[in-house]
Amino acid sequence: MNLYLCETASLPEADYEKYKNAVSAETLAKAEKMRFSRDGQASVIGEGMIRFALGEEMNIPPEKIEILKTENGKPFVHGNIFFNISHSKGFVTAVTADSPVGVDIEKIREPNYKTIKRFCTDDEEEYILSASDEAEKIKRYFTVWTLKEAYFKCTGEGILKGLKTAAFKGSVNAVSKKEYDFGTFYCLSDFIISYCVKKG
Repeated sequence: MNLYLCETASLPEADYEKYKNAVSAETLAKAEKMRFSRDGQASVIGEGMIRFALGEEMNIPPEKIEILKTENGKPFVHGNIFFNISHSKGFVTAVTADSPVGVDIEKIREPNYKTIKRFCTDDEEEYILSASDEAEKIKRYFTVWTLKEAYFKCTGEGILKGLKTAAFKGSVNAVSKKEYDFGTFYCLSDFIISYCVKKG
């Protein structure tokens, strides 16, 4: 698995233009509609990063890569290579792997604890709320959240299936999801990245 990370504000203009020339017309149109927000720029950078990474691995010009979507809207390419993209608050991360993969990045901030009952199992709720201090509680909240996001992005099922169907407690090992590998790490002091990759 290869992971890429980019801060949108520090990306050289020449690199951004390179990505713009490689991404799909659909992505450019979406970015134009959001041109005054960081999300529009992030969508171009995310797809651009993936196209150049895939192009190198597949030996295909980035702009020639055909990115398709499943019925659930998950992007994919033909062949034995998989990818996923995520962005949050000015940072974009992308992954490639030789089996289905998902990734999620989030800026660590004050969470809305009212959402816990909606996406957490009882064990997860206890794990988060029993933290010894507020900083640890916030860390646990975003660890569980990003692991769930990464899992559902990996499977392509989407969160509509129910966030509680993938349960995490105290570690990055999913309960009853042993066919997947998970990882979590922190970067830039206030961002968390979690990934999920199906075992080959």
